Amino acid sequence: MLDPGHPTGLRADQLSLAQEEGNVEIIKPCRAEAERFLKALDPKKFEGADTREITRPIRGEPHTFTGLSYILHFAAPNVYFHTTTAYDILRHNGVEIGKRDYLGALSMK
Repeated sequence: MLDPGHPTGLRADQLSLAQEEGNVEIIKPCRAEAERFLKALDPKKFEGADTREITRPIRGEPHTFTGLSYILHFAAPNVYFHTTTAYDILRHNGVEIGKRDYLGALSMK
């Protein structure tokens, strides 16, 4: 899983998360593997990541961001969009979930 050419040494596309449609139980081992992946990251490799340039294709064209602008203006909005869309699809198909399921446990520290 190590990629010495990648700024963090690891790449998310190297995760081997199983995909089995219709089986919710598959999420638990996938979550555990994702957690192991994240714990293996070296925090020192993220120093200065907020100003590091990231270039990635969007609609076939290269776009360059700083790390901070990538998180704030591309990654986070996409996570929120896809999370909300999944929530909406589940609700539409009769799954009884609500705001508490979407928000999860709130930490009041």
